[in-house]
Order: sequence, then structure tokens, then C-alpha cells
Amino acid sequence: MKMKIAVAALVAPLLVSIAAFAGPKHPENRANFQRNHPRRTEVLKRDDRQSHRANQAYRSGKITGAQDAQIQRQERAIRHQEQMDAKRNGGYITKQQQAQLNRE
Repeated sequence: MKMKIAVAALVAPLLVSIAAFAGPKHPENRANFQRNHPRRTEVLKRDDRQSHRANQAYRSGKITGAQDAQIQRQERAIRHQEQMDAKRNGGYITKQQQAQLNRE
């Protein structure tokens, strides 16, 4: 009995960390979302790539923490704008909205 409790105590944190790592996926990574919202998928993936590049540049010392924070704020604003545009259009964004978001 004590052995089972000890094993459970060791395994439980491992399972929690695996679940946290797996976490929820971005909706744009789901195939159904990609089929139904290709313009949104393109914008959101581009936004994710730019955010990732900024994080890498910060970690490698190419940009400062303040610069990284500014880039992350801009990326959040773009994501928010994309979500609001999609909300106004029934879940989709127009080609003009896509072009504007891609320019930003």
C-alpha cells in the first residue's frame, strides 16, 4: 500500500507536467479551422512566426527585453484586431482585412 502511494506521488507531478506541456493547441493548427478559415490561418501563423523570431532574438541577445516586449505588444494588437474583424464578419476576415493585417 505504501509503495502504491509513493509511486502515485512520483507519477502525479509528471502527468500534470505532460498535460500542461501538451496544452490546448492554437485553433489555426486544426485541419477544420484551416479549411474553413484559410485567410485567418495565414495571418495567425505569420503572427506566431514573428513572435517566435522576436523571442529567439531576445534570447540570443540581438534585441533588448524592452524591444521584445514592444514587439509582443504589437503582435497581441494584431491578433486582437484579427479576432475583432472575424467576429464582425461571422468568423471570417475579408481579403482586404487579410492584406492589412499582413502589412502590419
